[in-house]
Amino acid sequence: MDPRRPIIKVAIIEDDDPLREAYVKILNITDGFRCIGDFRSAEAALEKIPALKPDVVLVDFLLPRMSGIDCIRRLKSRLPATQFLVLTVKQDPQTIFQVLEAGASGYLLKRQRPTKILEAIEEIHGGGAPMSSAIARVVVQHFHERGRFRCETDALSKRELEILEL
Repeated sequence: MDPRRPIIKVAIIEDDDPLREAYVKILNITDGFRCIGDFRSAEAALEKIPALKPDVVLVDFLLPRMSGIDCIRRLKSRLPATQFLVLTVKQDPQTIFQVLEAGASGYLLKRQRPTKILEAIEEIHGGGAPMSSAIARVVVQHFHERGRFRCETDALSKRELEILEL
């Protein structure tokens, strides 16, 4: 490990115990990373994470009781410098955009290799916005479709646009 490179402090919010424990182990055996807290629920995370001040928080979207979106929104307001990386199986556009609007800066599918997750943590810590390629494709497609709709409505008259808005 480069002694000039700071250790990235990571917290984990994941209700799947074996998966959460695997993330903790991977982080703690890899130079440059340290898991400073792991939590089964959003409620436990909200109580403890602000005092820990992690650099990055890995968040499962599907948590019991409180969603990952609500958890991110609440933590982001208290920890604006902390980066949130969502790890989930959900890849529908609505979920992706809700997560990003809540304050997440990255979105990975859970099927990623451990090395990809570590790379994503480094990337997000360095100011990037890592996404699984399938997620990036959904985002790009969304903007292509919006652009296509905008082009089609450009040909309409002012009155036709007013009628569409009704």
